[in-house]
Amino acid sequence: MNDEAALLAAIRADPGADTPRLVYADWLDDHGRPGGAFLRAECALAAVPADDPRRARLLAAVQEAGIGRDAAWVATVSRVAIESCGVTFRFRCTKRWELLQRTDDPCVRFCGQCRQEVTFCRTIAEAQAHAALGDCIAVDPRLVRRPDDLASDMWGLEGMVAGIALPAEDEIDLKGEEPPEPRRGGRR
Repeated sequence: MNDEAALLAAIRADPGADTPRLVYADWLDDHGRPGGAFLRAECALAAVPADDPRRARLLAAVQEAGIGRDAAWVATVSRVAIESCGVTFRFRCTKRWELLQRTDDPCVRFCGQCRQEVTFCRTIAEAQAHAALGDCIAVDPRLVRRPDDLASDMWGLEGMVAGIALPAEDEIDLKGEEPPEPRRGGRR
């Protein structure tokens, strides 16, 4: 196992801890590799409460630091909330992406609580499409979000084709690639 694989294994072993992420961030910096700033910004964001006025600045730092990073790498190290979970919770799904069971696909994890696959979505259009299908999702933290951007009234009938939301004209995919088409019947 190489150094990077060992550092990623340490993150997987304790997904809620900052220390393995910060050690990996230092390793990335020491080796002239991008990603350290992203990991530090995510750790800082995770440390502040939802109503803290610093959140907007920290979220912007996460978004900026993640530019140019591969979506699979971001999915591997990200800490994001689960959205669009169809299981009835009192308020919202309490699970977090980093705590879910990993699968062979770095952009898909399994939630043992609701027994559903959760897809890491790298565009809002992809997230909308999965949400429209009733899939549980985690949205790439690099994306600029709007209130209720996954709500069904945001999709618009003209943007729906065979159950797939089309991207807005101004939506830019961070990698310049088309998002994968959502799997049909992702629920088990």
